[in-house]
Amino acid sequence: MILQAVYLLVVMSTNVKNWTVEDVTKFLVGLQLEALVGGFRTNAVNGKDLLELSDEDFTIDLKCTHIQVRKIRKALEELAPGLQIASLPSSAAPSTDKNPLPAQCPTGKPFIKPAFRPEVIEEYKSLRSIIADFEGQQVQAAAAATRQHLQQLAAQQRPGHERARAAEAAQAEAQKKVEKLDHWYPGKIILGKSHQEEKHHEREESLKAAVAATRQAEKQAAQIDFELAAVQNEANALTAKVNQLGQARSSRAALVDRIFSDPGWASDPTLSTLRATIQDLERKAIEACSHTDTYKRARDILLSSRNKINQAVGALRRTRMMGFFEMGMDLGSPFRRPAGGLMMDIGEMMMIEQANELIKSAAQDFMAAKQLLPALPFQNEAVVNSARMGVFVSMLAPGFFGNVMQQMMIQKSMETVKQMENGVQQCLDWGQRNLDAFTMDVNQLRATEAAKQAEMVEYQHSQLDAAAGTFGGEMSLRQ
Repeated sequence: MILQAVYLLVVMSTNVKNWTVEDVTKFLVGLQLEALVGGFRTNAVNGKDLLELSDEDFTIDLKCTHIQVRKIRKALEELAPGLQIASLPSSAAPSTDKNPLPAQCPTGKPFIKPAFRPEVIEEYKSLRSIIADFEGQQVQAAAAATRQHLQQLAAQQRPGHERARAAEAAQAEAQKKVEKLDHWYPGKIILGKSHQEEKHHEREESLKAAVAATRQAEKQAAQIDFELAAVQNEANALTAKVNQLGQARSSRAALVDRIFSDPGWASDPTLSTLRATIQDLERKAIEACSHTDTYKRARDILLSSRNKINQAVGALRRTRMMGFFEMGMDLGSPFRRPAGGLMMDIGEMMMIEQANELIKSAAQDFMAAKQLLPALPFQNEAVVNSARMGVFVSMLAPGFFGNVMQQMMIQKSMETVKQMENGVQQCLDWGQRNLDAFTMDVNQLRATEAAKQAEMVEYQHSQLDAAAGTFGGEMSLRQ
């Protein structure tokens, strides 16, 4: 894998310090660490930065695991031996000292692990055994497969019973036809005895076939019912085991939390570091979530503003005034009044008033979004204030006059609406980009936090496993 990264960088400068951000990206891709590319690009990490990154930079700011850090540094060493690279994490370089000093706790004093009580270890071992047993049976996968089988059988049950009922109805009809021949009717004399016997034989055969079909359909329906009941019992048993597994896991987690909440473990340097990292990640995730919530609220308000603008423009386009204006026609000639200009009826006035109110409301929405996000890119206050006052208010005033004045006012109003529409869309695009970035940050922080939580649990279990092996005379095996 490392050789693959080296191969990808053959055409690049062998001086890592001269790498650009793009070169670092290619380096990560060559190591099959594509998931880290976003963080390195966001932080604009170039070659010089890469060599100077500390463990904290890698694990907290760039969301790398310790394994990924070792992988990156090992690749850098093989790519260009002799480079000055920040030291590897302590876990990457095991101590060769036969008598190592005790680990240092946050207070600077050697950390001494608290002793586990035997009854606590026995409880842990019991829960570990239960969990291992259920996990060995793969009860969760088996329960999922059984539920799927149950759904398939349930889907077959109703059609099976419908086929059985249809077969029973066909059998009853065939029985009626046979019984009908046993009664006297003129055809018996007219058609003759041989014809009657032949007809009776045909109907008897039809009845036999109907009886056989009924039995087959009922047998199939009964088989489905039997299988369904058996699978249902199996599903119930597996569900009970899954619940027991979940309960055992919860009990073990509660036990582990109780054990390591002992004040004696507070000075464990490994746990202290992990807990501090988890708290920091949680704080950052909460902060990023607050940003995403703000951007989502602002986005919803801006979408409302855009919809109102679109509705206003749609209402205007239904007026004759806007139709004549868009075609460049004389607004006064078709419907004249003594003072000249467009003679608008009540319907026209109502549509213009509706559009005017929609634009005013859209501007109010924009201002509300701006209170949430003052950095919105559209900053033309004159346009927003004009929209808030009502861009079409002049058209609603008495004595709307003069063809040239009409065209100028309409043109100015439509330009304001267009600027407002473009500004709102610009803010929506800008906000969505930032929302996507914050959402990615939240996901990365949560993933890193989950990984750290798992790392802490693994460490805690390793301590208990070692103690369980000591108390029980067995090999330490984490279940």
